[in-house]
Amino acid sequence: MTGGIAEVGTGPDPSPVVVRLTLGGRDVERARVVLSDETEYTVALDAVLELGLRTDDPVDDQLRARLVDLDLRFRARDHALSLLARRARSRRELSDRLRRKEIPARIVARVLDRLEAGGLLDDAAFARAFIRDRLRFRPRGRRALATELRRKGVSASVIDAALDEAFAELETTDRAVADEVAEGWLRRQPAKIRAALQRGPFDEDGAKAWRRGLGHMARKGFGAGLARGALERALGA
Repeated sequence: MTGGIAEVGTGPDPSPVVVRLTLGGRDVERARVVLSDETEYTVALDAVLELGLRTDDPVDDQLRARLVDLDLRFRARDHALSLLARRARSRRELSDRLRRKEIPARIVARVLDRLEAGGLLDDAAFARAFIRDRLRFRPRGRRALATELRRKGVSASVIDAALDEAFAELETTDRAVADEVAEGWLRRQPAKIRAALQRGPFDEDGAKAWRRGLGHMARKGFGAGLARGALERALGA
């Protein structure tokens, strides 16, 4: 019978334990959880209280997965609130920015749902504020405003309602905005362009000037008829 030395099994690695809990600090809602394997998680303070975490508590796979989820949720909410503090944003804008941080879609959706429920995220309010800002400082037509908002992920029904409300609130119309844009454009043109416009589209230089003016109006969201009328009124003013 062949003898030998039996290998002693080391067994599974023991679960790490919580070695440090930092609660509150500059951000009273934040808690930092540090494990004995040097991994760290930043989570909401109420989550730590709900879990009943204490130093020296073992962290099994299930609890670790929970901490990972809570850490992602806290980081997503923190970043979303930071972005909203700078300016209002649509849900799609926030979602895109959070996904760039490699936060899973399910976490992003849950965080944004919570922000909406708390009134901190509202596409309708965002759209109204966006339109009011554009009309006051960078005027353009309904069509251009709708295109911009669609690119930001706002739904068509929300855009239509927001346009109606904002235009009514500011007591303006697409025609009035077109007149404002045309007058502003005309003021910025040199004398030779204004003279060419006066000669009309059947003059060679006049045709070029009119194409230039109509192109500008089109980029600002006005159809050909509305744009031409606005330019004619600006020239006759």
